[in-house]
Amino acid sequence: MDSRLDEATEGDRDAMAAVLEACGLSPSGILAPGTLYWVCRAQNELLGTCGIEPGNGCALLRSVCVVRKRRGNRIAERLVSRALLEAARLGLRDVYLFSKDTGGYFERLGWREVTVAEVAARLPEAPQVRRYEAIGWYPDERAFVRNAAT
Repeated sequence: MDSRLDEATEGDRDAMAAVLEACGLSPSGILAPGTLYWVCRAQNELLGTCGIEPGNGCALLRSVCVVRKRRGNRIAERLVSRALLEAARLGLRDVYLFSKDTGGYFERLGWREVTVAEVAARLPEAPQVRRYEAIGWYPDERAFVRNAAT
């Protein structure tokens, strides 16, 4: 089954939220003003999602998720690559992400671990950073960074 990447629209919100919740991720703040999201779909089925929250010369990668039955088909890698290309096109140098349990996956893709405080300092207005600060940082949250252009 062929799949394609599209920029997410408001019409994708409910399907994106369902996929994120099925993956144990919060849909809070998806498609917030100033953010960019992509979806992967095959026919009418949403297979995965990914977004960036730009700010201060860098961005936060978030909501990287692929439905369980389609994992292992490089969908997440395609979505992350698309987000990194867009960040580079926008002139954003560093792209950060938070992860509780997928750090090894991102390290294999060239990301390196940094402190959660570094992300919060660089992206204080990012919707996900504001949400985490409002609810309290998860004690097991990890953060990673990668140059958008590499």
